[in-house]
Amino acid sequence: MSIIKNPELKGILVLVLIMAVIGFAMMAMSGKLEQWFGITWFSGPRALDKIVFVSDRDGTPDIYVMSTDGTGQTRLTSNASPQSLPAVSTSGNRIMFVSNAGGSSRVVSIGANGGEPVQVTTASGPKSEPAFSPDGKKMSFISGGRVYVADLNGEGLDAVLPTDKEVRAALGSALERGSLPPYPIHAWGPDGSSMAGVTTVNENCDVLVYLPKLADEPLRVPFVLNGEPGRISYISWAAGKPVLAITGTIGKQGMVALFDAESRQAMFMPTPKGYQFGSPALSPDGGALVMCAKLGAKSALVRIDLSSGQSAAIAQGEFEGSAFSPKGDKILATQIGADGKRDIVTIDPSSGQVTKLTSDGHSYNAVWTPISEK
Repeated sequence: MSIIKNPELKGILVLVLIMAVIGFAMMAMSGKLEQWFGITWFSGPRALDKIVFVSDRDGTPDIYVMSTDGTGQTRLTSNASPQSLPAVSTSGNRIMFVSNAGGSSRVVSIGANGGEPVQVTTASGPKSEPAFSPDGKKMSFISGGRVYVADLNGEGLDAVLPTDKEVRAALGSALERGSLPPYPIHAWGPDGSSMAGVTTVNENCDVLVYLPKLADEPLRVPFVLNGEPGRISYISWAAGKPVLAITGTIGKQGMVALFDAESRQAMFMPTPKGYQFGSPALSPDGGALVMCAKLGAKSALVRIDLSSGQSAAIAQGEFEGSAFSPKGDKILATQIGADGKRDIVTIDPSSGQVTKLTSDGHSYNAVWTPISEK
């Protein structure tokens, strides 16, 4: 009570409280509360149990959101010209994508209810593959063939791929000066601290580069089978298990491989001759793999049970961008019609039943948002 009655101490206490409130507000506005402590109370509305996608139904590509049954389709941006798959933060409060509005490539973000896109980074070069780390603490993107990691507000920018060793090797010789190995593909590991990237050894061979931690010595796994090199097209982690699916080609043959981050081993899977494979999707528990398989003019979505090795076509037609739902009970994809029109669908992984969510023929690049805690 004596402290409260003392005018000088009372003034100091009020000043400290005001400074604390201001500091708290600044951390909330900058995203530090979310990044450091996981507090999302002050980070705005959240998109939960939704699907975010891109559509040019109104003339220009923009970001939309809808319920998982296709209802409530709402446009979130106006003339944003997204050029990438949207990325939704783990809290569901922000959506990040590459925008080409105005002819410049920028990584931007919007809130769950839309609004004017805010530029996240000023890094130079063409941008691609924006992503949030699964632990919600970092963001990443590719610019000019380099993989950058930053805080959620874009600060603390750090190039993690190529690695420091690769940079030194490229700059150590006049003949190699400026020839940094490009990384066109990257993906966060499910733990939020590991990462995989893909780079090129030469014109015939790609290498999977795995970082157990961002600052760790990388593990390099050449995409080679029986001495024959190949190219990697897509990579995708299981959400709940450190297993990475890889699709690519060796010669003219489509190939599928799995990389186990715990054993640090890669294994090629048996594939029928002549097929080409699209982007793979692993179920959250890593027990099943789905992807679009093409043989000439015929296409189908194929599901492989990884415990038994049995595979089956679960839906006929051409699909792209497949992804399991957070619970693993549905597959989200873009279905491409014979006329080239694209629409968002979900597929039951057991029965193969296809449910069409959009019907405008101009919707694609769909991603799940986080689910609510029920």
